[in-house]
Amino acid sequence: MKISFCKAFFLNYLLMFAKSEEPHCSKYDFEEKVLEKMVRMEFQMERMKSEMEQTVKSVDRKLNEMDEKEAKSSYTIKTTQEKLSEKMEALQNKTVESVDRKLNEMDEKEAKSSYTIKTTQEKLSEKMEALQNKTVESVDRKLNEMDEKEAKSSNTIKTTQEKLSEKIEALQNKTTEVIDTKLKELQILKDQIVTPTVAFKARLNVDIAAPRGRVIVFPVVLFNEGDAYSSQTGKFTATSNGTYLFTIGFCVKFQKTLYVDIMVDGVAFTKATFYGDANHECLTADAVAVLKTGQSVWVQPSDSNSGIIIHQGATRWNTFSGVLLHK
Repeated sequence: MKISFCKAFFLNYLLMFAKSEEPHCSKYDFEEKVLEKMVRMEFQMERMKSEMEQTVKSVDRKLNEMDEKEAKSSYTIKTTQEKLSEKMEALQNKTVESVDRKLNEMDEKEAKSSYTIKTTQEKLSEKMEALQNKTVESVDRKLNEMDEKEAKSSNTIKTTQEKLSEKIEALQNKTTEVIDTKLKELQILKDQIVTPTVAFKARLNVDIAAPRGRVIVFPVVLFNEGDAYSSQTGKFTATSNGTYLFTIGFCVKFQKTLYVDIMVDGVAFTKATFYGDANHECLTADAVAVLKTGQSVWVQPSDSNSGIIIHQGATRWNTFSGVLLHK
């Protein structure tokens, strides 16, 4: 956040400075707009990160709530089963006690009526069996109901978890797609901002004449970053749109004059005159050109000269060089 704040502050400073100092469009206007867009994109990425963190926290909270409900439901079912078992056991104990009491009473009355005792025992046995059957049916029904509720609750929890998993996965996929898109946009901006290295320098290796209209070829290549210069044709071909600087240097023989142009697609961008003194003085000329990809630049004499007029020696180099200043 600190770095983002600094970037935002720096962008704001640049915009204020540009408005106050330059009434015309700044030559860095493109870089400022790109920087502003990159800062906005970084803010958007941070906001997306915050939203994702909030979503993950919300999902965790929902899962915890469901786990608590599931635990509470299982505890309630277990408690209900225990209570039913206790009630059934108490009921059976109570029934047995009642039967024992009746049997004891019947033993006391056995002398009076054997038939009455037998009948009473049969009725009590029937009642006890019916009561046990009814109790068992009631317990089974309650257990079945609890099993159905537990199954329904488990199914609901499972369905909710599956839906949440699907939503999380969809959110992750969408976030990944957005991040990939933003990274591609940033890479495009980076490619637009970064100026590639395009530079060359070549020289002659012998004294030469300079016929009018003939391209001067500099065969000895000192360096050629970007492979834009051809030592076979003597021409430089722009590899990208941008602003280029070209420089020529010639050493002319004594009392000879060289008239030469720096040409761009057949149009002279710089005209220069080199005059040779007794010391074969070396002079330079340059040209700045805004080129498009594919345009060519070369050097050629603009007037007729007789004989060998360009002097090449160990301490006198005739050179042609160029460099991409800004894309």
